[in-house]
Amino acid sequence: TTANAMPTTNLWSCQTYRSTAVVGYLFTQFFTFPGYLSPSNGIHFSDVPNGMAAVSAVPLLGWLQIIAFAGYAETKLLQKFNGNPAGDVGGDKWQRYEEPIKSQKLLIELKNGRLAMLGMTGMLVGERLCALFTQ
Repeated sequence: TTANAMPTTNLWSCQTYRSTAVVGYLFTQFFTFPGYLSPSNGIHFSDVPNGMAAVSAVPLLGWLQIIAFAGYAETKLLQKFNGNPAGDVGGDKWQRYEEPIKSQKLLIELKNGRLAMLGMTGMLVGERLCALFTQ
């Protein structure tokens, strides 16, 4: 595939899943925000457990806000910059590559994003297995 033909959905799989899922999962293992997650429900950030258990602890309106923001970010904030192909969002000071090196580097980035998604799946499965066998 050429760099110009790389679908935008591949860009999202590289950026969104790797950065958000892995960093978010690891961040919550060590840090907790102060204050309320949901003042109307009396839920503090410290009340939310780590990992998959957090899914049921966050209220429905909280999930709807997260989904709405993600949708806004993907449709408005992360649009292709100045007509550049997907993944080419750097400014003038970023190094540019010519074909075929550019396509090769974009393919490497895509594969790294997919590998990170498998790593995230492994972390979640490991968490669930540990929870099942320690009860």
